[in-house]
Amino acid sequence: MGFHTCPYPHRKESRFPATSSGDVLLAFTNGHSYTMPDMIIHYVADHGWLPPVEFVEDVMTGTLAIQGGARAQTRSVSIGAIYAGTRIGYLDGPFETGPVPEDFVDRLEELMRLATEGGERAQTKSPPGFRGDFE
Repeated sequence: MGFHTCPYPHRKESRFPATSSGDVLLAFTNGHSYTMPDMIIHYVADHGWLPPVEFVEDVMTGTLAIQGGARAQTRSVSIGAIYAGTRIGYLDGPFETGPVPEDFVDRLEELMRLATEGGERAQTKSPPGFRGDFE
């Protein structure tokens, strides 16, 4: 996705950053895989976005199948494998809202951290002059 700023209005008490420069692959042992922007947890936690039921079920009950490999940088490494999953959370325009399970955001954040540590995250270069922390 590259550098991205959330286009939706924000409350001052947003839990997660409204900017991102990376994409993560969550591949589960059941064969399901999803490519998503880092900001997916912002959309769920701070805007009430309701992901598809299958994704919610995989996050809540699934086990990651980390493919392994070095952390990818779009400037120098082929990152095709990270973008092999079903695209999810790349929001544009209106979206469905609704409740997710109580621990969904914490579980998603943990899975994204594990995927990042396993090399399943692509970080793109920030625009010139931008100073921000996306880790």
